[in-house]
Amino acid sequence: GDITLGTNIAGSGDLTKTGTGALNITAASGGFTGAIVVQGGVLNLLADRALPNSVMTTIESGATVAVGIDNATRNASQNTLVKSGGTLTVTDGFTTNFGTDQGSSYLTLEGGATLGGSTPEPYWGSWTINTVDRKITVEGGAAQAAVISAVGVSPNGDNPVRLAVSDVTGSAATDLLVSGSFGAESDVASGVEIDGGGTVEFTGTNIH
Repeated sequence: GDITLGTNIAGSGDLTKTGTGALNITAASGGFTGAIVVQGGVLNLLADRALPNSVMTTIESGATVAVGIDNATRNASQNTLVKSGGTLTVTDGFTTNFGTDQGSSYLTLEGGATLGGSTPEPYWGSWTINTVDRKITVEGGAAQAAVISAVGVSPNGDNPVRLAVSDVTGSAATDLLVSGSFGAESDVASGVEIDGGGTVEFTGTNIH
């Protein structure tokens, strides 16, 4: 069944989510120094800063982390690895900062992973990327394309979002498929930069 955690998560041990049900976090997390591993089902983030600061979050194959309130991932050092078959997404109508300007956050998608968010808050978009160098990294995992299906992915400020895409397929095939879009009403001029040896395919309609 589903479980709701409505109190602060603290301590140094790891938090591992297993099974097919949902774990709902409805309070901000502070004082937690372990790692978070989502092995199955859905981890619903339902509070501002629901993910603890300076921890590693790993989303494994078949698992989903879903942001269900504005800015649930807004922490100074937010480091997340979405493994092949895993999904990190924003629930319809919400927006979230990934990290903050003061932090050193990293977001990595393996081949076959998905960054989602199909119907974002219209002005801010789905994800505001505040990682180091405003970078989303694609590397490792399955020999298939990672997918950004999120609509309205934007940087915070004037710097462009950077897509650091490795050749995860080992061929000329697409390594990152962007079926969503970059840019939102709040930010229409920052653009996107692409580096690495991988191939990026855009099929969505971008504001940038």
